[in-house]
Amino acid sequence: RMSYEAAFHVPGFSCVAGVFVEAVSVCHIECSGVDYSEQCVKEAKFVEAELSEKGYGLVLSCALEQEDVQETLAKLAAVKGARGIRQILNSKPDWPRNTRLGDLLDKQAWREGFGKLQKFNLSFDMQLNPHQFAKAATFLADHPETTVIIDHLGTPTMQDLTTNADQYWSGFVGFAKI
Repeated sequence: RMSYEAAFHVPGFSCVAGVFVEAVSVCHIECSGVDYSEQCVKEAKFVEAELSEKGYGLVLSCALEQEDVQETLAKLAAVKGARGIRQILNSKPDWPRNTRLGDLLDKQAWREGFGKLQKFNLSFDMQLNPHQFAKAATFLADHPETTVIIDHLGTPTMQDLTTNADQYWSGFVGFAKI
């Protein structure tokens, strides 16, 4: 089996550290409940074994809306190198799991799960759509203790950058004011 770093080796390039961002959320789209949480922990353990001795920070996956969120966060926080959690929140257009989950920003269980991140000193990588920015900023204002990273520049479409540019840029202004 080839190591993670060997698979991405570029001659003349020396990697001294990096960040691994989870892939479970796009690989196990039909999975949910305890089975999904087990996949999140399994991926975390694999990545820990591959990268933790090399200075990598790990951004892991956890379904914050699930009943086992506290237990899963505890397991993930114990992984060497764990720095944060990423969960894809994109709704309309949806990303793989969210067609059946809906807009997680509207779900009380997800909001409560998000509130548990601070206890484990984990940041949150938030992947969402521009039309969700204002709702997210309002929610995040109540959680200043949790560092949040907006992934992929808020995943804009061409329409978000042209026709809806005011919504896109004012959304980032809203985030900046938190």
